[in-house]
Amino acid sequence: MLPAHSGRVRWSLVLSLALVCTVARRCASAVSLDPPAEMTSLTQHLHSNFTAELLRMKRDGLGVIAMQNYYDSLNYEETTLDGAVLIQQLADALEQKYRERLEALEGLRASVVQSYREDEAGRSAFHIVPDCCNLNSDLYEEDVRFKSKVNTQAMCMSQSAVAPDPGHMKRLHDTVLDRMRANLQNVPSLKWQYYGDENGVITTFPSVAKKDCHKYDPRFRYVWTSYQECIIYLN
Repeated sequence: MLPAHSGRVRWSLVLSLALVCTVARRCASAVSLDPPAEMTSLTQHLHSNFTAELLRMKRDGLGVIAMQNYYDSLNYEETTLDGAVLIQQLADALEQKYRERLEALEGLRASVVQSYREDEAGRSAFHIVPDCCNLNSDLYEEDVRFKSKVNTQAMCMSQSAVAPDPGHMKRLHDTVLDRMRANLQNVPSLKWQYYGDENGVITTFPSVAKKDCHKYDPRFRYVWTSYQECIIYLN
């Protein structure tokens, strides 16, 4: 913010500049407009020094010349690329990537189905899954893969506000967590793994502290409303 008297300062500056311009025009009409030899010599001297300084920065500061000399010293070979081979290599790489993720997805689906069967038979060694909203992120470590503080040895759950009482919900067997860990170990580039059930509960791996957990309900997602099969998400 400018001080209150800034308007007067600006007007004083404008008037001073106008006076200088008037005097300069009058002087220019009385003398030759050609600059004196001393001024020309000074200008050339400054120009020479400025150019030399830029060249010095280019050479010593940025190392442009040294870098160019290095590239010039390398041996280059002209190679003809086979487009058909490159396309096949790209196709193979994509196929491998999708195959790994589909295998991870199928393994997780099978572990969830088996967990439900064990629960119904009363033989489940179920895993106590903590609420994502009750976690303390300060106890976790930052993982660049997930851009969050996570625990890659645990999973957590988020329960919708309209979900039934936890005592009536299906529980996940320890093998589900084991499968999620194995998926991440086998495919390190794999990101989040989710499982959403018909009770409005979504299980997330790795475990991460969340906010407003009870406002999210996986049953309202398009993938859930479009299909009636077991839905599992792999990011």
